[in-house]
Amino acid sequence: MNTMTKINAAAEARRESARHTDGEFGEHEHSAPELALTGTQWPEDLGRSEPRRTGDEWLVSKWGTVDVPYGARTPWGPAQHASREADGIVFVPTAGHGGYKLSKERNAAIPPAYRNASGWYDEDDDRAIVDFYHHDALFNRPQDAGTPRGERLTYLDQALRDRYPAQWERVNGRKLEAGESRTKDEQTWRDDNADEYVVVSHRIVSTSPDLVEVTARRESTGDEDKFVLTKAQSDVAKAEAELEAGAGSRYRIPEGVTPEPRPEPEVVPVIPGVTAVPSTEGLTAAAAKKVQADLDKLWRLDDSRVLTLRQQIEQGIITGKEVRVDPTSGARSFYLVDANTNQLVKVSKGTFDAYEAPDTRTERDLAFEEYQVASAKFDKAERAVDAAWRPTREQYDILRMARELKEAAYAKYQATPEA
Repeated sequence: MNTMTKINAAAEARRESARHTDGEFGEHEHSAPELALTGTQWPEDLGRSEPRRTGDEWLVSKWGTVDVPYGARTPWGPAQHASREADGIVFVPTAGHGGYKLSKERNAAIPPAYRNASGWYDEDDDRAIVDFYHHDALFNRPQDAGTPRGERLTYLDQALRDRYPAQWERVNGRKLEAGESRTKDEQTWRDDNADEYVVVSHRIVSTSPDLVEVTARRESTGDEDKFVLTKAQSDVAKAEAELEAGAGSRYRIPEGVTPEPRPEPEVVPVIPGVTAVPSTEGLTAAAAKKVQADLDKLWRLDDSRVLTLRQQIEQGIITGKEVRVDPTSGARSFYLVDANTNQLVKVSKGTFDAYEAPDTRTERDLAFEEYQVASAKFDKAERAVDAAWRPTREQYDILRMARELKEAAYAKYQATPEA
């Protein structure tokens, strides 16, 4: 027989307040004493990242809640876990990076100029936004007491000026002056000097330590030239730039210094193409069909044009032909060549033979090709002997002849001089 436990008047009143009009009980958070009666050790973050409230009831935070389960998608990869920083703010690390996720209530408190609609804020790039606009929620630990609130807010405000000058101006309704934002100062200096040659690299001239060779770029045109300055000219230009907000380590080429002559561009000779389309006259029907198929096939060129082989030949793009051998199988592949771009077009042997263009192979190339074919045949014969449980005399004879052909081909290749 179960014995009912008597409850006091206050507990009974709370129970009845949760009863619906139909007589059923709704959801009701137990008070701390009631939870203690169950004997369960409740975690301090009971309630989906909400802290345990003291007193007789739980209070719903005006900042909402954030739920980021393990493996959830984030801007930096799958979430590894989520740690609660404050009501409506969790920090979510991933394998490579991490950031903050704000509840919709917390995110609404961020000014629109800074706000990310997703509620995600990068732990490096965006941290100052979260820390500044939710400062009192994040910096309320005993260890934070050492830094005055005003000092910390001033530091965070400067971080926002440096990283987001345009957004800061929209939020605060005024323009930042020189010296108030590192990023704006740098951009202003670049804009003001867009038509000047600005040094991007320099080195001491080894033959004359008093001279400095610099590379400078004019941003407005993209021109990049080399200049030779005396060390004194370089030092004065640097000192002048150091007094200008936003210059950093950059400095202008002094007035009156002209760039060094640019080297003449290398003239690459253009190899003329052979425009005679291969003829099918005298070929077998099968060979002629292969030639026509080769000529009608479309190819995408390096410059993104799409042309048939016939069009490439007629436009003088194809300049020659060559053969390549697969060192494993010994099979030959035939190609027409654009020597100006090193582009190859694979064709049948019939097209290769019918195209009246120079064969780019030298005598040594032909000898090496012959050696590759003989070497592949020897390897095939050797594998057949090795695989046989009891090799036949015929297999040994084939292996012997293949070895002799390989050795002869190699000797010929070695004896053929370079072109």
